[in-house]
Amino acid sequence: MTNTEETNAAIAAKWNEQTKKYLAADTELRTRWWRHPYVLRQVNERICGKRLPGWGGGMHELVKERYGELLPFGRGISVGGGVGGKEMDVLRAGIVEHITIYELSSVRIDTGRDLAKKSGLEDRITFIEGDAFALEQQPGAFDMVHWDNSLHHMFDVPEAVEWSSRMLRPGGLFYMYDFVGPSRFQWTQPMLDLATSVRRALPEEYLRDPNNPERVLGRNFVRPPSIESMIEKDPSEAADSERILDSVRHTFPDADIRLTGGVVYSMAFNDIIHHMKWDPLDPIIALGMLLDFEAADNGLTHYATAVSLKS
Repeated sequence: MTNTEETNAAIAAKWNEQTKKYLAADTELRTRWWRHPYVLRQVNERICGKRLPGWGGGMHELVKERYGELLPFGRGISVGGGVGGKEMDVLRAGIVEHITIYELSSVRIDTGRDLAKKSGLEDRITFIEGDAFALEQQPGAFDMVHWDNSLHHMFDVPEAVEWSSRMLRPGGLFYMYDFVGPSRFQWTQPMLDLATSVRRALPEEYLRDPNNPERVLGRNFVRPPSIESMIEKDPSEAADSERILDSVRHTFPDADIRLTGGVVYSMAFNDIIHHMKWDPLDPIIALGMLLDFEAADNGLTHYATAVSLKS
């Protein structure tokens, strides 16, 4: 399953460039769902039953509720962990004692090491620039495998999930929070219809581009992006994402899987969520989340979580 050197170089270059842009950007603009407090609280409640703040809070609580007597796990591994912010949260939550992050982007690794040092976690986190599948082959070497929005960047998801199982000792934790929607964002017609219906119902002021208020964004989701444009933008983006859930069910048949939506909050509200207030609560986002979770209950979801112990 190891990628070619050319593919890994293209992926590294893409994430090097994106990370530099992010570090230089105006982060006050909240254009993505994972930066909206209300969405995070609702998603966390969907995961663990409690409206906890912040990214990952629901997953941390779920792991504590299910496996509290086993915590902390000893050695963890994360593939494509970027700057390691989510992994550092897992360390702070007491879920694992040490975690090794494999990452292809040197810029992300440098940023992550600085962040770990500032957080006082440099002794509990190791960054390795390289391909985990080529460098980690010892079965049972880890107590936890951590995937947080990186599994959908794998080109062969079934093999990545099988590799996860091989890396785990018996009783080790498989931890996943990821995009599980259509590969290469080839949205299904029901997804396109739902997102378009939501956009058409919004007042025009919600559709103004936060980066350029003179520009009004479109209402219609007519077709998915071209696969060629997806690959050009990021060779690994959603490369095999639609096979994630079936692969997890096959390899970890006892996995606790929770569908967390996203057709509305990630797709329909993409770029415009900045306009939706948190305090006081905007009724549009509240209704949107209800609709999103109803869609997830009927199989229309972009995101899901899964936890399981290796038998």
